[in-house]
Amino acid sequence: MTVPMAKILAVQVVLEQRLEEQAVTIARLMDRVAVLERGPVPVPVRAARRNEKLTDRAGRDILNDYLARAAMEFRLPVALLTSKDRSHPVAHARQWVMAEAHQAGLSRSMISRLLRLDPTTVLHGLRAEYARRGWIEAGVAA
Repeated sequence: MTVPMAKILAVQVVLEQRLEEQAVTIARLMDRVAVLERGPVPVPVRAARRNEKLTDRAGRDILNDYLARAAMEFRLPVALLTSKDRSHPVAHARQWVMAEAHQAGLSRSMISRLLRLDPTTVLHGLRAEYARRGWIEAGVAA
């Protein structure tokens, strides 16, 4: 029994597509390994005391640093992180930025003002990210 040449070519195309997808996956993993091997990205210095007020300019600088880091870590453009996009990867990265900025000393209200988000959105993002990290139980105030 002979296999028609068209069927052989179709199988070859499918196999080439799968190889290409695997090559892309391997390249992404290698990029991720390279990022991890470089070590942590330097982060801005936290406020000396929690009571110390950060200016909007200092807060903007801190937030921009974390946005750039999230863009690299999550492989998303900064413009997408600051957009109104609500897709899961973008929301997850944005919540990570909120949590890092909050840990750096920015208040929730400053984060919401600088990211142009509703304050309850920031509160939800902090709760979700802290729960993901295992720092708090879901449903506990951030």
